[in-house]
Amino acid sequence: MFKRHLLTALVTLSISGAAMAESMPVPMKKDALPVSYHDVFKTASENPDVMIYFGDKAYAEKRYDDALKAFLDAARYGHSAGIKNAMYMIEKGLGADDNRSTVVDFLSYYANPEGGQAGNVFAQVYLGDYYRGDICVWKQEKSCDAPKQESLAHEAWEKSYFYYEKAAYGGNDRARYSTGMMSLLGLGVPRNVPLAVNWLTPLAENGNGEVAYILGHIFQHGFWVTQDRERANKWFTLSAQTGNAEAAMYLAKNAEAGLIGGETTEERTEFAKAHYMKALTAVQANAEQVSEANYRLGLLFDAHPSLKDNGEARKFMRDAAKKNTSHGVKALMWLGDQYSGEQTAAVAFYKAATEMLETLPLHEQQRLAAAWQRLANSYARLGDDVKRDERLYARYMNKYNVMMSKTVMPKVEPTAFAKYYDAFTFPG
Repeated sequence: MFKRHLLTALVTLSISGAAMAESMPVPMKKDALPVSYHDVFKTASENPDVMIYFGDKAYAEKRYDDALKAFLDAARYGHSAGIKNAMYMIEKGLGADDNRSTVVDFLSYYANPEGGQAGNVFAQVYLGDYYRGDICVWKQEKSCDAPKQESLAHEAWEKSYFYYEKAAYGGNDRARYSTGMMSLLGLGVPRNVPLAVNWLTPLAENGNGEVAYILGHIFQHGFWVTQDRERANKWFTLSAQTGNAEAAMYLAKNAEAGLIGGETTEERTEFAKAHYMKALTAVQANAEQVSEANYRLGLLFDAHPSLKDNGEARKFMRDAAKKNTSHGVKALMWLGDQYSGEQTAAVAFYKAATEMLETLPLHEQQRLAAAWQRLANSYARLGDDVKRDERLYARYMNKYNVMMSKTVMPKVEPTAFAKYYDAFTFPG
């Protein structure tokens, strides 16, 4: 009897279980939802508040491309939060790289408002960077290791200038700098040096040492303007006060030329020495500047009666020779000349000069080819320490002759502002 009831119960349970299984929904995968974020987002195209919500969610999850897209979509409806958040993310370089065309459209709208309004300065500066070809504007600065320039059509330079100029009139210092440099270099517009000077002058007067140096450089060499050393010294003085090593050296050289520093030779010599020392100890001085400052201090202590000290001169020249630079080569040549009575020492310095010279660019090798000539001549003379060697004389003299006929030394003007052609990172 028990077995019969048990069998009946099992059969009943089996039948009812099968019926229940048919009526229950199919279990979902653990990570899958019946309605996804993307499904909701598609249905929310007319609701900017929802776009802000999902943009905020994506931002919190560091899905910056999705976040910026959501904020840009909200901005199309004039949603203030969408506009602010989009501007913020673009400025920080978050998500802009994958939303380029949308970002450009968005910024163009706010950079060129209707009704005669001034336009958004940030949008104008950003578009100036974009049309100039700066790819780092699309990325976080700390992660942007790409070359500064990306090839764009020539007409893009005109657009770049257009937006920089708008922002410059809006009071943005970086835009003033870029507008000034493009006017100076003739990029996007015909070269207009007076206009460039007008844009750059307020920046220099407000303490920007790099800009003051640029202005000094223009007037020092008369690049596209009448040479004016007095105006150059004014700007170099302002620049040197901010620690610019190159400006300090220009002041020193101008003092040696009698253009600044006092009424007497002694005053000008002391002025030059002080400014070479200032260049030597400048925090931002590079190897070439340190080497040149040491070299010129060596010449001062060698040539000027008020400072005459051969020991100090040699010390500065040896310090100059520690740097692998053109002035390092010149210092080694000077030291070789000092040991003309000790041929072994002289040859050692001349050899060191030629070895250093071979590591420098070709135009520098040509400019300082006399190092090979000096070395060759060391083997053409009879001496106690170095034997006359016609074979070595011919080898080094041939090197000198080949180098002198190999290239044409570049003009100063095309290379003077070379570093400014590639990028206009505001030096402030």
